[in-house]
Amino acid sequence: MANISTAELFGKDTYTDVTLSYGRATFKAHKIILSQKSNYFKNRLENDLDEGGVLYIDDGGDSFAIGAMLRWIYTFEYPAMGDEQKNWRLHLRMAEMGERFGLAELTSAAISKILAAPVRGEQMFKETLAALPQYRHISADVEQHERTVRKEHLVAMLRTPEYRQSIGEQDGLLSEYLGQSAEALCKIKAHVVDKNNEAVTPAIFDTIVQEAFNGFPLAQ
Repeated sequence: MANISTAELFGKDTYTDVTLSYGRATFKAHKIILSQKSNYFKNRLENDLDEGGVLYIDDGGDSFAIGAMLRWIYTFEYPAMGDEQKNWRLHLRMAEMGERFGLAELTSAAISKILAAPVRGEQMFKETLAALPQYRHISADVEQHERTVRKEHLVAMLRTPEYRQSIGEQDGLLSEYLGQSAEALCKIKAHVVDKNNEAVTPAIFDTIVQEAFNGFPLAQ
């Protein structure tokens, strides 16, 4: 046993002494490995293991994400998918799994992937901005990434009820946004005058608003 690496044990029944159960999916595992890597599993294995050696996981995740998390625990191999959109969502899931199951290094790895990934499309930036605030404690780069995403997609964000609601729920933030909006309108007026009443195209409007709100406080 001493000469067998944890990676060699992943996915095999050799020496397994616990079964993780999530919905209809089950995963054979080793208590000593789970306990060493995660205080969550250490506490659950000490207190919640049933007589048949089964540990039920009902507090989050999905079967693919749990399997990917176990692979990481055993091998430190980070999961990947071919599709960029699916890969990005997987990073969010892995960050969540790392936080939930006490795997700080997995969370950090997932956050690094998120920060490096280009944000494309309204749904992607909405989900990114919804998820990132809870990970600000991991790295100062997280908040900077929020600002970058917000700047690049600000106009679209302000069109979404969820983001407008998040602004309205924070004392003082709504009035500051209204002030910035007035500034943006003044810039639009100045642009029209400077360009001899040239029409303000959507692209010009978006650029002016983004510049007006650059560096503005983030909605939580």
